[in-house]
Amino acid sequence: MTRSGSELAARLRTSIKHWFHSRIQECFRCSECENAVTPWDSHCPTCGQANPAKVSASAAVFLVLGFVLLTLILSSLILAF
Repeated sequence: MTRSGSELAARLRTSIKHWFHSRIQECFRCSECENAVTPWDSHCPTCGQANPAKVSASAAVFLVLGFVLLTLILSSLILAF
């Protein structure tokens, strides 16, 4: 892999890690007061916000698309070698 290719891969990996970490934080932090909650809480115990850890639909769609894209890339690499 060339230097620019490895730099691009590193930036992409960092971006994906940051995005994934942000989605995980949505699952364990209240969207209103930022206090710790569990993903299955119906209300925040601190502020009373309904569905405090709800992950947006767009995040779920992007997660699925990312998984499909990663699978396609890995399978094409396996077939190439």
